[in-house]
Amino acid sequence: GPITTGAQATVHASLRIKNESVASNFYHFNWIYAPLILIEKSEQRFNSIINVTGEFPGTFPVSVWVTHRNCWLCRPVARNVTVLQITEFITGNLSIAQIEDSRLITRGSGSSTGAVTRISFCLHDPSHYFKSASFVYNWDFGDGVYQITKEPFVYYN
Repeated sequence: GPITTGAQATVHASLRIKNESVASNFYHFNWIYAPLILIEKSEQRFNSIINVTGEFPGTFPVSVWVTHRNCWLCRPVARNVTVLQITEFITGNLSIAQIEDSRLITRGSGSSTGAVTRISFCLHDPSHYFKSASFVYNWDFGDGVYQITKEPFVYYN
């Protein structure tokens, strides 16, 4: 999924070798990620991981190619590309669930009398950029009722 500007994304690449006797230090992972900013890069055996961030929203290709370690101008033995989407705003999932009062159930209607609606927002934050952040949620129910909470959910009747 997308990340928010300033958050970190982790991109992982692996090389699968049919000949298990080949030494892992025989290959090198080369990354192209500009205009993203490299935060960290690590290589272990046949795997390479980069952490990148972006300062502005957009869709950015991140490509990797694997070459023989001592011949980076040689043809790559493997290559791949993925696309990283960076958004300006926080992304997540909005869930709406209706909790019906067992005494009043109206069948066939859009909403039941006496039903309480639970609305919640689940933040999409795979890099844990907002792990220690606190938010204020402004809920607009569309009928003139507004509510402000510090929790990512609200009950509305």
